[in-house]
This record gives sequence, C-alpha cells and structure tokens, in this order.
Amino acid sequence: MDGHQEDIPLQDLAGRNQNQCEANRDENSESPNLLEIYFSRYVRALVPEVPHPAERAEYNPHVYFMFLYSMGQLALFIADEVTKDESYSTSSGVIAKVLQYDPQYRSQFWRYFTYIFVHSGYLHIIVNLIFQLGFGIPLEEVHGYNRVTNIYYYGNLAGSLAHGIIDSNAILSGSSGGVYALMTAHLAQVFLNLGDLPTSMTCIQLLIISLLVFPDLGLSAYQKYYLQQITEERVTCQLAGVCVGFLYGIYAIRDANISQTEKYIGEVAGVVFFLLMVTGIVLNILHVTV
Repeated sequence: MDGHQEDIPLQDLAGRNQNQCEANRDENSESPNLLEIYFSRYVRALVPEVPHPAERAEYNPHVYFMFLYSMGQLALFIADEVTKDESYSTSSGVIAKVLQYDPQYRSQFWRYFTYIFVHSGYLHIIVNLIFQLGFGIPLEEVHGYNRVTNIYYYGNLAGSLAHGIIDSNAILSGSSGGVYALMTAHLAQVFLNLGDLPTSMTCIQLLIISLLVFPDLGLSAYQKYYLQQITEERVTCQLAGVCVGFLYGIYAIRDANISQTEKYIGEVAGVVFFLLMVTGIVLNILHVTV
C-alpha cells in the first residue's frame, strides 16, 4: 500500500490551475483561457481549496488516466458493436467474451480486472463514463493520478471479488465498482478535512454524494432482491466499491492539516482494506460462495 508515501498537504492544490493561468496571462499579456478558468472552478466545487498557505505539489497534474481509461472502454465497446449486431445487449461480442467476468471461466484470473472494459448497454457505458470522468478527473487534479488510479482499480477489483462470492452465477461487466469508489473517495476527503473546509461546502458535498450513491444502491438492491430482476447493475459490486472508496480513500487521500490521530485512523483504514481484499482473493481462489 502506497497511500502515505508523500503526505503533501491539500492546501492550494485545487487552485493551482487557476493560479498558473493567471501567471501565464500576466507574463504573456494574453487573454485568459476560459476553459481553464471554468475547469478550475469546477475542480474547486468538487474538491474545495483549503484556505491555508501551503507548498505546491511537485508532480504533473495534467496526466488524466481517467480520460485514457474511459476512451479505452468506449473504443472496445464500439469495436464489439461494429463487429457483432446487438453485442451490447447480449455481451456476445468477441472482446466481451474474452474480457468480462464469466463464472464458467473463473480460473482465467484476468477477467477479475478486465471486465471493466465491457459494458452491456448504451446507457450502462454512458452513465459510467460521465461519473468516472466527472468525479475522477477533479480527484486526479488535486491528489495526483497515482492515488486516484489505485482507488479506481481497487474498487473494480473489490467489485469482481465480491461478485464472485455472492453473485458467482452471473456474468459481470462495467466499471461500477470503480465509479462508486471514486464517489465515496470524495466522502473520505470530506471526512479527512472536516475542520479545514467551510461547513457549507462540507454539507453540500455530503448531500450531493449521498443523493448520487445511496438512492441508486437502494434501487439496485430493490430490483435484485425484491423484484428478482436481472439488470446490468450488480449491487454487490457497487457496495464493494463504496467500501474501498471510503477505506482506501481515508488511507491514501491527502489531508489538509493531518494530525497524529488522523494518521492512526488512516493506517487502521488501510489495514482493514488490505485484510478485506486478501479475504476476497482467498475466498475466490477456494471458490467459496454464499
């Protein structure tokens, strides 16, 4: 686990794009780049700047792996759709057959990782792309792509592991585990910076994330367990992503003003996350299902 390898404070990180934009404008006397200004404001809205002086992070904030992952998912989805009619609704495309989680091929371990590149419908892929770009890129802008990529992939891996234990008889596709991990990583960030962010901003973030996460989880559970409907949304995968986003997020995300107590909380969260992942891996290797 590499979450606390460099605990660079959050302060001033979310606003660096706007500051760089203003500095470049002063040097070159050019008109402001409106796209950069609006993007900076958007990042500040989702990942607010903490109002304390701090050192600037020394890494390239403009490497957006969430965008690369999303374009890869879209390209593979289109490739299957072009090569086989209605492959999106049947998961019968050549790429889908090789990459998606299939209970008949549990020994093919790569499927626990590659199922995120397969989607079972236009709405499925569109919603996932919107949310992982909308929540992932702002996190990358502030916390760096390494930490956010880990959150995303651990969320997806936890989703497939949980699915293999609880819903092992069903095919799994999509990146819902990672998407939910990104959303609850925002909750972890709010938790870590409760004393440093304005109360109004904290409440707004909690309200937005809660409205996005919990009603959808409730609907998925209702459809699965009460209506007995088969949908592309797997509630066990989503719940696993929620747990990873919060636990690993507390461990990995930068804290604006970290205290010794918060360090301990982060380490405990990291240990719990590690133990849950190991347990999931072992149970899948032993083909234990419930």
